[in-house]
Amino acid sequence: MPIDDKPTTAWTVVDLEELCVERRRETQRLEFKRELCLDSEAQRRAAEKEAHGMAAGGGGHIIYGIEEDDLPDGGRAASATTPLTDGTLYERLEAILDGRGTPRLPFSLHEIRAGGDGFFLVVEVASRRAPHQASDGRYYGRRGTMVRSMEEAEVAEAYRDRFLREQREVSAMVEGELEEGSLRAALGRVRHGLQPAELALREEGDRQPGWLSVAVVPDPPHQLLDPVADRERFTSVEIPQRWDVDNQPLQYFTLKPRPEGLFAQLPPSPDFPPAYLLSVYRDGLMEYGTTLEPALRRENPAENRIIFSAGHTHQIHDYLQAFAVMLGQLDYIGALAAQVRFDNTCDVMLGVSRGRDLPNLHPIEEERIEGRLWRIDQPELLESAGRITKEVMDRVFLASGVPQGCWLIDADGELVAD
Repeated sequence: MPIDDKPTTAWTVVDLEELCVERRRETQRLEFKRELCLDSEAQRRAAEKEAHGMAAGGGGHIIYGIEEDDLPDGGRAASATTPLTDGTLYERLEAILDGRGTPRLPFSLHEIRAGGDGFFLVVEVASRRAPHQASDGRYYGRRGTMVRSMEEAEVAEAYRDRFLREQREVSAMVEGELEEGSLRAALGRVRHGLQPAELALREEGDRQPGWLSVAVVPDPPHQLLDPVADRERFTSVEIPQRWDVDNQPLQYFTLKPRPEGLFAQLPPSPDFPPAYLLSVYRDGLMEYGTTLEPALRRENPAENRIIFSAGHTHQIHDYLQAFAVMLGQLDYIGALAAQVRFDNTCDVMLGVSRGRDLPNLHPIEEERIEGRLWRIDQPELLESAGRITKEVMDRVFLASGVPQGCWLIDADGELVAD
């Protein structure tokens, strides 16, 4: 699965090597650094400055341990992996970013192990609280790939933008629920996009990202889950036939109990809007949701609205099977309803492998692509996951201008190609 379709927690050294093979360009949201030195005060301030500049530029990723080459047009691109070796860097960088500047920088720090003692560090920075005053009293911004001191007018505009973000968050409304205990009420809780407060965390403003939801619920819903007693039950789920061979369902989620059930999101910090979420409610409703966006943001906004033909196909199938297994672990083998939906899909593109000749491929014009509501029982869901995936992905491919539908799955619901 491409790195663009993975949470940062799932990145591996192979993904970073692939960035170098394809010579991925540095952008305002993506920075490569060959090495990380934090011995001198100047070096510590440089690391702080890079992270603060990334936050002011809309957030993004700084990857330490990747060498860059100059491009003919003046840009820079990843060229080779150069793993770090100083085992103290993680704690030292975390202390610097967490303890310097005001307000506190929203970030997540990820370590990716390489061979031997080598490793890479990835700083994932959010822009929710920008601008940030660095420890030297200055404000740093990012224009393209360059970090520089912000001028007074830029700082004032950044504070205005933060005020508007916080105002939208405070004014977010909570939707009401339908009558308790009905299938309609349960499916009405399924997320079909970001909530207003989450949308306010995004640099792009009020436009909803594309969204995939996979939902399974007993029919009729009834209490199956005890969030306290079952909190450790779903640390991982083995399914009969995994389409994503590299990633296991629930592998990167840590489900946390709340009165309504068990919930998790990635990134796990409240400073980031969820790119992936997982919900398991008391009444058996199980939901997987994800934005239709690449993990590494592109400069062209049109390239940040995408359905990954293979990646999202694999996720749908694997989470349908995972939910069937999870219901079985809760001793439920009765009737259920399953549905897959793509929302906010207008202008979303279908991402396909390079070199494939698709002359009719075009942005999706529909605002929503909805699979039918499948009414089957729990054991049948395991066998029908491929057919359910095929049905909704055929609709996606047709909406994208591919008349033969989803060629990745045959008529029997079997995966035939990537």
